[in-house]
Amino acid sequence: MSDLSPFFAASIDPPYFATVFSWTSSARADTHAHEVFAAEVFQKAATVPGFFGVERSGEAERNGIAVTYWETPAALATWVDRVRPMLARAGMQEDGTRIFEDYMLRVVRVERATRLSQMGPPPA
Repeated sequence: MSDLSPFFAASIDPPYFATVFSWTSSARADTHAHEVFAAEVFQKAATVPGFFGVERSGEAERNGIAVTYWETPAALATWVDRVRPMLARAGMQEDGTRIFEDYMLRVVRVERATRLSQMGPPPA
C-alpha cells in the first residue's frame, strides 16, 4: 500500500523506540534560528544507524512537537548523546537569547502502532 501522507514516518514492526520532543518557543525566538536548530538536530539523527523517521508539527506556532523513531535503545542513546550539548544550550541564538522557553524530551518504547488507512472498513 502506498503512503498517502508525507507526514507519517516510515514504520517497522514494534517494538521500537521513540523520542518525543515538546517545546514552547521563546517570545524572542527568531524563526530562522529555530529552523536551523531543527535541521541540525534531524541531520544528526539521519547519520545514526537505526534511525528510521521523524514526525513534526506546530513549528510555525509557539508550541511544537517532534517525534523521532529508532530501531534500538542504543541507536536512540547515540543520537541523544550527539544532541545533548545542543539541548543544554536550549538552542542559543547568536544574540545570546534562547530559542526555547522550555522543552521536554521523553523516551518511549512503542509496543503497538495502528494506522487508520490500514484498518479496513469500520464494522457494520
